[in-house]
Amino acid sequence: MAFQFKPDFWYSIDDVIEESGIGRDTLALWRSNGDGPEFSKIGKRVYYNGTTLTQFFMDRLRHSTTDQGRAA
Repeated sequence: MAFQFKPDFWYSIDDVIEESGIGRDTLALWRSNGDGPEFSKIGKRVYYNGTTLTQFFMDRLRHSTTDQGRAA
């Protein structure tokens, strides 16, 4: 992964998709299930904080495909 989120910057869904390559449907599913990074919703718009995004991905680092990692 070659993306890096700026701390204390708020990213729109499109920003997250562009920076991470994660699909819109995946982000929506994560929000619906409560499995993804925390987000803020203002009206119909959703925003993700850069610090929260970075922590979400760091918590899911793995050493192998069988490693359940810290978030398991």
